[in-house]
Amino acid sequence: MSRGVLRAIGAVVVIAGCWVAMIFLGTDILNAVRPRFEDPTGDHPPYSRLQLEVKPGVANVLYGGQLEVQVVVRGAPAEKFFVATRTKNHPTTQTPMFRAPDGTFFQTLANLREPVEYFVTDGRARSKRFPVNIRYTPEINSVELEAVFPSYTSLPSRNIHWAEQEQSFPVGTRVNFRAFSNRPLQSGTLTLTPLHGGKEQTLTLSNAAAGAATVAGDFELNEPVEFKIAVRDVDGIACQETRQGRLGVIPDKPPQLHVIQPERRAVAPVDFSIPVYVQARDDYGVSRVVWFRGLNNPSNDPSACRWN
Repeated sequence: MSRGVLRAIGAVVVIAGCWVAMIFLGTDILNAVRPRFEDPTGDHPPYSRLQLEVKPGVANVLYGGQLEVQVVVRGAPAEKFFVATRTKNHPTTQTPMFRAPDGTFFQTLANLREPVEYFVTDGRARSKRFPVNIRYTPEINSVELEAVFPSYTSLPSRNIHWAEQEQSFPVGTRVNFRAFSNRPLQSGTLTLTPLHGGKEQTLTLSNAAAGAATVAGDFELNEPVEFKIAVRDVDGIACQETRQGRLGVIPDKPPQLHVIQPERRAVAPVDFSIPVYVQARDDYGVSRVVWFRGLNNPSNDPSACRWN
C-alpha cells in the first residue's frame, strides 16, 4: 500500500480512538455537546464541571401560590447559588438561595401571579430554564339573590346585590342565589348553618349551561342562618376565598284591630243607622275585615251585617 493510504488509515484510527476515548472518558463533555447537534435551537447551558439537578423543574402553581426550588450540586464544590426568574413584563432578577444542612440549596418563589421562567446559577454555570405555569383559581366576583316572598305578605319579589350586610325576610321566603365568577364553573356549594343551633345543611349550586361562569340554587328561609358560598371551576379547582353572610327572619305579627265608633256601650233606637269606623293594622296589610253584630243578644253571624 502507498504511504498516503497508510497515513489516511492511521488518521482514521487516531480519530476513531479519540471518539472512543471521549465516549468513555469525557462523558460530561459529550453530554454538553451532543444536545447542540440534536436540538440546535434548544436551551443548552454552557459546559461546566458543576452538575446541577434542579427540582421540581417544570411546575404548575395555583394563582398567588408559591414554589420551592431546590438544587443538588455534583461534580465540583460551590459556595453560593442564585435562582434567576424572568416574566413577560419584567427583566431577569436573581435571588440568593439558602444552603440546607444536607448540602443542597433552596429558595421559595412566592405570590406567583403570572407565568415565570427560572433557572439556577452560581454566576458562571447555570441550569436549564424551566417554565412555571399558573393555574388560575376561580374567584367569586359578585353574589345576587332574589327574595320571593310568601303569598300571605302580598309583597312582590325583590332582587338584591349582596354587599356583606345582613338581610332579613319574612318566614317562608324562597331565596334564590346566583354567584358570578371570573372563570367557567363546574359547580358550587351553599352551606347553611342555623344561628340558633341545628344541623348544618349543604346545597349544590349548578350552572344553567356547561362552561357558564354562573351557578345558582335556592332554599326556603324558615330560621336565621349563616350562609357560605364556594365554587369550583371546570378544571376542578376550588376557590380560595368564599362569600358568606347572614340571613334573618321577620316574624309575621298578628294584626291589630281597633273599633273607633261606635263606643263599647252605645245605645240607639230601632232602625237607626249607626256609622262604624274600624282601624286595622298589620305588618303586611289587611285583606278583609269581618263585622259581627247582634240585636240585643250576641251573635256570631257575620251575614247579619249591612255595610254602607
